[in-house]
Amino acid sequence: MFDERGEGVVAPVQIGNRVWFDRGRDGIQGPAEEPIPGATVTLLDKEGQVVDSTTTNERGEYSFQAEPHTAYRITFDVTTANTGGIPERPAPGDLVPTAKDQGRNRSIESNPDPRTQTDRFTTGAAGDNDHTHDAGYSVRPQDKLKILKRDATSHQALRGAVFELWQETNGTGGLQTGGSTPETKHGAACAPDRQGHCTSPGLPLGTYYLRETAVPEGYRLPGRPVTGPYRVTAANAGHGVEVSLENRRGEPGKGKGKGKGKGKGKGKGKGKGKGKGKGKGGKGGPR
Repeated sequence: MFDERGEGVVAPVQIGNRVWFDRGRDGIQGPAEEPIPGATVTLLDKEGQVVDSTTTNERGEYSFQAEPHTAYRITFDVTTANTGGIPERPAPGDLVPTAKDQGRNRSIESNPDPRTQTDRFTTGAAGDNDHTHDAGYSVRPQDKLKILKRDATSHQALRGAVFELWQETNGTGGLQTGGSTPETKHGAACAPDRQGHCTSPGLPLGTYYLRETAVPEGYRLPGRPVTGPYRVTAANAGHGVEVSLENRRGEPGKGKGKGKGKGKGKGKGKGKGKGKGKGKGGKGGPR
């Protein structure tokens, strides 16, 4: 490698350094945070042409030889990574870039733009090695939404209601469950237990709505069965979102009638059973 005048040998510049699992999601390498081996790292020139490509070693490290005083970019791709050394064993496709430039020490910060996973820079003088091009990745924060279902009057726990959880995904305010761009339904229906609790775990950050589709026997479906929005954010991730909802009992006499006697109960079952309900001492018509 020669200098600009074609005289003498010019030492190359070595650049690198490490791809790691940012467990703290703070963009700064912690001493116990795991390396990510097998990530693909590509060196490109300022025109976007590939100069070299490699994968990170078992320590999550990589390096390239580059020209001095030259503009480059480095791109990172962790979909090829081996995440077996991370206790949670996240799928490589679930890794997301952490925030960049979060401290005052570039040698331990994450440097790529999280949107493009690209780090742009210009090398220094010949022999001026630069091992500060690190990239941190984490898993998307997840949380849970917990429902507490109660009687509106006694405030005692209720079981037997059924809820659907929908995630806001179409960019339109409010819940849309039909049409060409409905929201995304998350998981199976959820029914509160004897303590009135119902939990939906593993929620990615986002905005959610609950839709009540069934109520305990003897209770009325709310006039507005959809509640929300409930927001799972980075600030409340790990603490969970708790929602308290209530049901009121049905109107007096509704569902249970005042019929008298066994004979009348059966005799008027089909014709007037819905109005009379359950007869005293006997069986009424169908409800």
